[in-house]
Amino acid sequence: MKNSTHKVAVGDITITFTLRARSPYWQARFYGDGFVDEGLRWSTKQEELNDAEQAARLHLAGMQALLSHGIDPNAKAFAFVAKNWIEDFHHKNPKQEREYKQIVRRYFIPWFGNLNKLKINSITPKDIKSYKLWRQRYWTEGPGSEVNFIEYERNGKTLRRPLPLVKDRKVGTDGRSRIEDVILRKLFEFAVLEGFMSKNEIPHFKSPKTNTKDPNSRVAFTKEQVNEINETLYSRLVAKERDHVKYQWDLITLYWEFGMKTGARPPHEITSVQWKHITESEFDGERTVVIQIEDSKTGRRPVVAMLGLLLALQMWKKKSKFTKDDDYVFTKWNGDRLMNPNQGFNKLLQEAGVTENRGKGLSQYSMRHTFITEALNGGANVYNIASQCGTSVAMIERYYSDSLPPDVAKNILGAQQPIM
Repeated sequence: MKNSTHKVAVGDITITFTLRARSPYWQARFYGDGFVDEGLRWSTKQEELNDAEQAARLHLAGMQALLSHGIDPNAKAFAFVAKNWIEDFHHKNPKQEREYKQIVRRYFIPWFGNLNKLKINSITPKDIKSYKLWRQRYWTEGPGSEVNFIEYERNGKTLRRPLPLVKDRKVGTDGRSRIEDVILRKLFEFAVLEGFMSKNEIPHFKSPKTNTKDPNSRVAFTKEQVNEINETLYSRLVAKERDHVKYQWDLITLYWEFGMKTGARPPHEITSVQWKHITESEFDGERTVVIQIEDSKTGRRPVVAMLGLLLALQMWKKKSKFTKDDDYVFTKWNGDRLMNPNQGFNKLLQEAGVTENRGKGLSQYSMRHTFITEALNGGANVYNIASQCGTSVAMIERYYSDSLPPDVAKNILGAQQPIM
């Protein structure tokens, strides 16, 4: 069924009616003096054309009355538009969708909804500049400084994630600001499509520039550093420690093995793994495990572990008290899920005397960089690496070009399309 259209002249105003194939209701747009040139869409909520015309005439009379008093009849409060956007917005990645909507609820609505200028088409670049300063300090000096836990839902359950002490928190980063700017622009674009504002009323604002310096800045562990870390973990394994201390070091050991043998993004792709996500498998006569990564910014994907992780997981399952299908593999001594082992991991690096490479600091992410670097140096197919790590060929070429064999680098220079 095609769209149907109809026009009616009411004085100097032309009303265009459209019945879209996917909607039972006639929509109206108003053109003429005092209205936006391209017309603002308004649903008549009527299925019959005659009823739609009558509804539109009444609506027009109301708008003209507001215009006569200098009031924009189409203006809506920011909070109203934002809540409508939340209901309308969908993303192929459920986690990304939840994150975007939470940004609108936590930051945009409280700030812009409390401005004296409540109408979305009244927001100015100066307002956005003030918002960015407020947002940057939200967790250190603003409303977030009084928050000690973040609540979130997973598998129908409400969970709590503890936040660092206020003194240990950092201000908002440029990278985070760029992401939130994208969402804010989407919200303004939505307001235009819904007829709440015109294109020329969208406030202009700049996003922080992407740091393009030193694209190969991601550092991996050297073989010597890997050996130092393994020796430190072994010394902890055989040392006499109190039970809960030994448990913590065993947990960090497994975390190290998991990150180095899968290339998963730390910490969340690793710490979100449950026992039900792990299955044993066989490749070329060798037993290993396949892990279903669920908590990923690129969506769920299977990951094949390198040899050795199966044994590490089997040993851990004998030590841990939390081995049911729905239990998290990385569970602390008290039964809580390990959210971010940054403190323990950094302590491991310090004890091993391994804190930097090429003058740059090493971190949990260096496990992922090491996995990718070693896979490239070993001649693995770059497309398979991209799929395994939930990234794109373009990203690998950009950040790991110094590890690519010449023939592979030459072949992928033009292959800039994401795998996932």
